[in-house]
Amino acid sequence: MTWAWPERLLWLVALLPLTGLLVWALRRRARDLHRLVAAGVFASLVSPGVGTIRVVQAACITLGVALSLLAVAGPRLGFDWQQRKSQGVSIVAVLDVSRSMDAADESPSRLDRARRELEDLAGLLRGDAIGLVIFAAGAYARIPLTVDLDTFVWAVRDSSAETITAQGTSLASAIQLGTGMLSAAEGTGKAMIIVSDGEGHDKDPVLDEAVQAAVAAGVRIYTLGIGTPDGAPIPLGSGGGFKKDNQGNVVVTRLNESALSDLAAATGGAYVRAVPSLDDVRALYEGEIRTKLEASERGMLRDKVWREYYQIPLGLALLLFCFQSALGVRWRRVGTGAALLLAVGLLTPGLAWAGAREDGLGAYRNQKWQEAIAPLAQAALERPADMEVARALAEALYREGHFREAEQAFGRLAASAQDQGAQAIDTFNAGNAAYRAGRLDDALLRYQEALKQNPELEPARKNAEAVAKEIELRKNPPPPEEG
Repeated sequence: MTWAWPERLLWLVALLPLTGLLVWALRRRARDLHRLVAAGVFASLVSPGVGTIRVVQAACITLGVALSLLAVAGPRLGFDWQQRKSQGVSIVAVLDVSRSMDAADESPSRLDRARRELEDLAGLLRGDAIGLVIFAAGAYARIPLTVDLDTFVWAVRDSSAETITAQGTSLASAIQLGTGMLSAAEGTGKAMIIVSDGEGHDKDPVLDEAVQAAVAAGVRIYTLGIGTPDGAPIPLGSGGGFKKDNQGNVVVTRLNESALSDLAAATGGAYVRAVPSLDDVRALYEGEIRTKLEASERGMLRDKVWREYYQIPLGLALLLFCFQSALGVRWRRVGTGAALLLAVGLLTPGLAWAGAREDGLGAYRNQKWQEAIAPLAQAALERPADMEVARALAEALYREGHFREAEQAFGRLAASAQDQGAQAIDTFNAGNAAYRAGRLDDALLRYQEALKQNPELEPARKNAEAVAKEIELRKNPPPPEEG
C-alpha cells in the first residue's frame, strides 16, 4: 500500500492532545459530580456502567478521528493504465529575419507582426509537430520538429535580424532546409509556412529548384504576407537613419504579394495576407492544413491512475461516530458534531477537488493558461495521481513562463512514469523548461537522460546537439561577419 499524501500521516500526532483532552474531560466531569452530591447519593443517581460508556465513547471518537486522518492521507493500492492517442501533421515555420522585416509599415515592425502571427499559430495547433527555420542571406534551423509549443514560441520571440549576421534574402536555402526537416518526419501530412514580405524572392535563380524538391517530397508550401503594398523605408541596424541606394535615395521595401502567391500555388498551398486578428493563421491552419493534409498518429500516451481506498477508513470512522452517538448519554452531541464534520470533510474535499479539476482543465483546454494554474494546482494537491491534471498543470506553468516550476512538474511526471517512452517525453519536456529558464547545462543533462530512456527520441537528440553547440558558441563566440 502507498499513500497519496504520506506527509499527512504526521497529522496523527494530533491524537495525543485529543486523547489528553478527552481523559481530562472525563475526570473533570466525575470530580464535578462528586462535589455536587454526596458519595452515597451519587451512586443512586447515576446508572451503573455510565462511566464505562463514556470511556467507550471517548475511544470511538479517538479511533474515528484516527481513521479519518488515514483517509485524508489517501491510501491506495495498485494502479491502472489509461491510454490516449496523439495525432497531428508536421509543420515547419520559415521566418524571414532580413533587414526589410524591420520596416515599420506594420506596427511596430514587420518582424514583430510576423512573430505574433507565429505565436497565434502555435495557439491553434492540436497534436502537431512544428519546427522553425529562420533566414536572411542564409538559413538556420532554429528549432527541430517538436510538440513542445512553448519552446517554439520562445525561439520565435528570440529571433531577429541580429540572429543571422549576413544580411540579404535566400528563401531557396530556407525551403531546402525545411524540406529536409519534413522529409525525415513520419506521416504524409507535411506543410511549410513561410512568413515574409516577399522581397527579393522572385530574383533567386535556385528558388524554382527548391520548390520542385519540396513538391517531390510531398511538402505543401503556404505563405503569409507581412507588410503593405505602399511599403516603408528600411531602418539601419545601428539606428542611424534608413537604408539608401547607390544614388543616395532612401530604399522603400514593399510587400510582394504576387511572388508569395505564386510560390504557394506552385505546391498546391495557399497565400494569406496578415491581418490584426486570428483570421489569417486560422484560415491557413484550419481551412487549409488540417483540412487538406492527413494527420498521422504520433503515438500513444499512457497515464497511470491509482486505485484509491480512502472510502474504507472513512466508512469505519462514520460507523464509530454513529455508534458512540447511539449510546444515549450527553456525549451524543460530541459524536453527532464529529460525524457531521466528517461528513462535510468527506463531501467537501471531493466536491472541491472535482470543481477545481473541471475548472482547471476547462481553462486549460481553452488555452487560458494563467486561469488554469490555480485550480489545477489545487486539484493536483488533492489527487497527485491524476496524470491528466499533472500534465495540464506542467504545460500551463510552461506556457505562462514559470519555467522553473514547469521543469520540476515535468521532472515529477518522469519520476512517476512506469513506461520508458512516457518517461523520456517528460524528461525531454523538463529539459525544454530548463532551456527556457536559461540553464543550458541542466537542459543538456535532461536531453541526454531522455535519450538514455528512449534512444529513438529524435527531438531530444537534436535539441541536445543544438544546446551543446550553443554552449560552445557562448564560450567561444565567432568573429562578426562582414557584409
